[in-house]
Amino acid sequence: MKEKRLRIKREKNYNASKLTLKEVAEIRGQAGMKQHYLAAKYGVCQQTICQILKRKTWKGVGGVKHYGKELILDLFECNNELFTRNKLIEYFEILCGMIGMQREKLVFWDDHNVPVKERQTLDHTKGTTAVQFILTSNITIHTLDLTSSVYINIFSCKDFDHILAKKFSMDYFECKNLIQSNMIIRG
Repeated sequence: MKEKRLRIKREKNYNASKLTLKEVAEIRGQAGMKQHYLAAKYGVCQQTICQILKRKTWKGVGGVKHYGKELILDLFECNNELFTRNKLIEYFEILCGMIGMQREKLVFWDDHNVPVKERQTLDHTKGTTAVQFILTSNITIHTLDLTSSVYINIFSCKDFDHILAKKFSMDYFECKNLIQSNMIIRG
């Protein structure tokens, strides 16, 4: 019990800590990186990083509780046969079920069923954009046929398992090359 009180006192006063307020803010800004990497970079154990990211420690840094998170994925060398409207609908249905999001309106933007003379998409940007509105925000996806790339942005005020969302997205689109993955805490 004494040890717990001492830890709380240290956290509250931010005294005798290896980390500064600035470093804790930096760690939270790099939430998409591997925890063991952040631990080595800042000279603390992985458990400390985990507790900072989950806001179990250093709660006052930033002054406010977070208001959501955003996962940004750039997937390359994907199976572009999965870039159809039906497959994207299936992706949204499964993903939203997995991460506990309530689906709302789904909007597509592409040249699907548009006469050739009226198409606005250039060959190098040909693909599909879709926005799946969810009760707590949205999931946006852009596919590029020519490069077999998928760009995904999941933003929600409701917490979700970003690791599960990332893994599912990579598996679903048969991604062979993850170019970028960032998870941002908002607020």
